[in-house]
Amino acid sequence: MKDWSDNASRAFVQGFQRALELGVAPGRVSAEGMRRIRILSGVSLGLCTFAAGPWVFQWASVGLGHLSLALVVTVVAALANLLVLRQTRKHYRAGHIGLAILSLFLTYSTFATGGFHSPNSPWFLMIPLCGAVVIGLRGALGWTAYALGVTGLMFGLDQAGIVFENPIPVEARTSLMMVDRAVLMVAVTVIAASFVNSHRRVELELLEASSEARRETIYRELVMHAAIASSEASTLADATRDGVDRICEAMGWVAATVYNVDERGRAYVGGVIRAFDPRLAPLKDLVGDRVFAPGEGAVGRAAVSGIPICEPIAFEQFSGEIAATAQAAGVHTAFAVPVPVRGTVCAVLEFALPSLPDDRERMVEVFTVIGAEFGKVEERTWMQDHLRQRQKMEAVGQLAAGVAHEINNPMSYVRTNLHQLREVWEQLRSKQDPATPAHAIDDFDALIGESLEGVERTIHIVRSIREFSYMGKSSERETRRVDLVDLAHVACRVAASQAPAGVSVDVLAEAGDAVADCVPNEIQQVLVNLVVNAIQAVAGEGQVQVFTGSDAEAVYVRVEDDGPGIAEGSLTRLFDPFYTTKPVGEGTGLGLAVSYEILRGHGGELVVDSTLGEGATFTMRLPRPAGPGVDPA
Repeated sequence: MKDWSDNASRAFVQGFQRALELGVAPGRVSAEGMRRIRILSGVSLGLCTFAAGPWVFQWASVGLGHLSLALVVTVVAALANLLVLRQTRKHYRAGHIGLAILSLFLTYSTFATGGFHSPNSPWFLMIPLCGAVVIGLRGALGWTAYALGVTGLMFGLDQAGIVFENPIPVEARTSLMMVDRAVLMVAVTVIAASFVNSHRRVELELLEASSEARRETIYRELVMHAAIASSEASTLADATRDGVDRICEAMGWVAATVYNVDERGRAYVGGVIRAFDPRLAPLKDLVGDRVFAPGEGAVGRAAVSGIPICEPIAFEQFSGEIAATAQAAGVHTAFAVPVPVRGTVCAVLEFALPSLPDDRERMVEVFTVIGAEFGKVEERTWMQDHLRQRQKMEAVGQLAAGVAHEINNPMSYVRTNLHQLREVWEQLRSKQDPATPAHAIDDFDALIGESLEGVERTIHIVRSIREFSYMGKSSERETRRVDLVDLAHVACRVAASQAPAGVSVDVLAEAGDAVADCVPNEIQQVLVNLVVNAIQAVAGEGQVQVFTGSDAEAVYVRVEDDGPGIAEGSLTRLFDPFYTTKPVGEGTGLGLAVSYEILRGHGGELVVDSTLGEGATFTMRLPRPAGPGVDPA
């Protein structure tokens, strides 16, 4: 019931205010101009209603029809002045015209009812008051001078013996005087109330402007702090650790949690949980294992949309203990701020608020900028890592080209000589001495075979080194538009020949097509490397799955295995040339380095995600093609 009455009162006040604004659009006049228009229309309508109405009938009842007619003309002129004000919006001019209309009528009615001794003479007190309220200080001074002048004139005429006859019957004067005073008091009250209400409105507007200015100051400080943190911090965790504290302190919020977002859009707690209200301390343990699926809750929607989400908390989605703890601390609103990195949300900052803020739209705009500033930490780290990787690759590539050239020539001689040696040995075996031990002949055969195998392996390594030294120049070769699904099937067929009987290799399609502009044989090489590595990681028994699809920014092929995973210490070195996690003699350490450089030359990237004991995922991403069409070749 109280809410209904509050809403009804608010609607009445708003409707009355719109009526006083005479239909003038707020954007067409200044705030001060609109305030003056409301005052002028309020005073004019108040005088016409509370003063003119009673006197029209009173004067008509005592036979003073000319005064009633003059009062009607005055009311019509006052309303016409408001209509002109609505069209011109010149409130100062309208104020002077309105006071002139009032003053002329008061002057006429006073002289017509007895001059200085007229019961209407006290109404001249209204002129300075209306001047102060409608126009301001200068209006009050100017129209006060007019009122004093007319009053002095009437006093002078009276003292000079010039007496104006009062036509009001003697028996009616007392009652008319009572009505006159009562109406005057009501009019003064209306004008004073209008004046007080106007100034109260100004005070509220100033208070609101001051609060808004304070909020804007806080917002600017938070944006500046986020920018400084992003430039000084080495990781996103370092930036957000201090950032959420500063935000909660400045905004008066009681809790904050930082969620990391994986490549599937799932949000999980990233290690930063802050509770500034002791009653919320249990939430650290309760939400530590919480995972939001894409689109779930404010956090999930912010991770998917990339837009800050501020909404009431749906407590039915949480356990009873979490809901009870939050409600006991007065937390009812969640504000999720995404942190984008190169167009993809990598983290979400969630803040706990007591209620929905009044300036929600402005807050969303500001925290969109703050989230982007925090994202610059990861962007800078990514750029630095790629710059170091590129410099490393260029240096190693130059070294590799020289080494490959120096090794290749002598190894060619060695391989040719060993083949000739084997041919000679085959001829000599037919003429061997029967007394020669058989094991000596077998050992000689084995030595030649092992030597040739070592030479072939060395030549293969040199060939890989030469290929590595020429990576990143795909623009020099033929680029075609192909479907990565076809390349993935071919790569799986090639790699599956090396798979043990207990290892399955499957190609699965996800949302979107997987069409890309690339050098097909190079991308084929990348896919074969990734699938072979996955098969070798699974070892004797397991599953390798290859997913193809696309998102808003890129097309991708994702290779997943359920092998032992990759140790955290090895993740940062996987793309280094000659680094391998395989046993000695089973890998050159160039497969992933070559694949990385091929994709970089195509404007793409190779991303690895692995947890020890839970398998590994390698995702190859290429830019989406600019136009339609797939090369059938």
